[in-house]
Amino acid sequence: MCDQKEGKVRMNRNICTKIGLAILLVVTLSISVGSIQGNAASARTVRDIFDAKYYANTYPDVYELFGYNWEMLYTHFMAQGIYEGRCASTLLDVAQYRRENPDLDAMFKNDWDAYVAHYFTRGIYEGRDPGVSDEPAMMETIPENVPSSAVTEKMIDDFYANSVFVGDSVMLGFRNYAMKNAETYLGKIQFLASGSFSVNNALQPPSSTSTHPIYDGKQRYIEESIALMQADRVFLFFGINDVALAELPDVCDKYMELIGRIQEQSPDVEIYIISATYTIAGQGGKKLNNENLGTLNTMMQEKASENGWGYVDIMSALDDGTGNLAEEYCSDGHLHQNTAAYDVWSEVLREYARTQLESTLEDTLENIDED
Repeated sequence: MCDQKEGKVRMNRNICTKIGLAILLVVTLSISVGSIQGNAASARTVRDIFDAKYYANTYPDVYELFGYNWEMLYTHFMAQGIYEGRCASTLLDVAQYRRENPDLDAMFKNDWDAYVAHYFTRGIYEGRDPGVSDEPAMMETIPENVPSSAVTEKMIDDFYANSVFVGDSVMLGFRNYAMKNAETYLGKIQFLASGSFSVNNALQPPSSTSTHPIYDGKQRYIEESIALMQADRVFLFFGINDVALAELPDVCDKYMELIGRIQEQSPDVEIYIISATYTIAGQGGKKLNNENLGTLNTMMQEKASENGWGYVDIMSALDDGTGNLAEEYCSDGHLHQNTAAYDVWSEVLREYARTQLESTLEDTLENIDED
């Protein structure tokens, strides 16, 4: 009887010990994993665990190029460093984790986010080695399976995070389209759009009768709203309402004035011009015609090039081939656009982001090769 009782006590102690160890493991993991982003146990992507300061301090050649610039360091790591076997986190050496786990390599290939997600959801509990060492070493040769472009779909999605799109009723339609597709990258975009809005109206004081978009419950100057949003990128879609009422040089000058006011309040914001779109053939007005809209686009594209702004050509993608808005993209027989048109907008914007990111990566790698 005593032996049976002692056995139960011994078993209970073992259970308590295992529970205690389990709790200790969970606490330890929470503390160590939380050192970068609060609770990295929920990390699912390389971006979640990327430690720019650690990466720069570990690899002096990278630090000489980029200092502690987080975005540039992350771009370098994803474009080249990870394929060289560099480590960018004290939580997980993603490249080493891949090399040490051929079963994962067979499944995930170059999907680096998948390795991170696997480690923090399964690998860590399976006892798999995170591969982190005190002195991480680079691989002597870069593997042959490096993709031709290191730009991922997630990087394209992130390009539009913390951006704001500004414009008139056509942009308002795109806002409504984005709301219906909020599960995509479009859900990350903020909008300042209203019917009949123009660069001329944007320069006038907000009032109860003005067309200024509302932000945080109040009509404001566009530059004020953008500053409050702390946006990284601003995409401007103007021209249709301005061309209808003013001469093209005046429209261009006012466009430039508005951009200057935006930059004055948000000096670090990146500016992008979205081309004005056409009307259905013969459905414009005396000044609101497709020839004038095309000329304004050319003028603003030149200004964008001169000032280092981006320029997104939506107009050409909706052209019927003769310099007019294609009928299949029009919702009202005039100039407003339908879902099919905004599908095109979405694809053009994604391709634009891809091009911009690939260009940035190429410049980064060229700088590395030169050094």
